[in-house]
Amino acid sequence: MTDRVAVVTGGASGIGRAVVEMMAEKGCRVVACDREEEKGRALADRLSAAGYEVSFARCDVSAE
Repeated sequence: MTDRVAVVTGGASGIGRAVVEMMAEKGCRVVACDREEEKGRALADRLSAAGYEVSFARCDVSAE
C-alpha cells in the first residue's frame, strides 16, 4: 500500500489507533486525527521514531 495516504479519525486510541499502526506497517503515510492531542502526538512520535510516516492533527469530527 505504498504511495497511499490514510487519514484516520479517532486515531489516538482504541480501534483507530490499531488502524493507524496497521496502515503504517502496510506502508501508508498516515495522518492520525483525534481530540486527544497528547495521546495522538505520542503515537505519531513513537511510530515516526520506528521509521513510519505518521503525523498527527488535532480535530473533532463530531462538531461542524
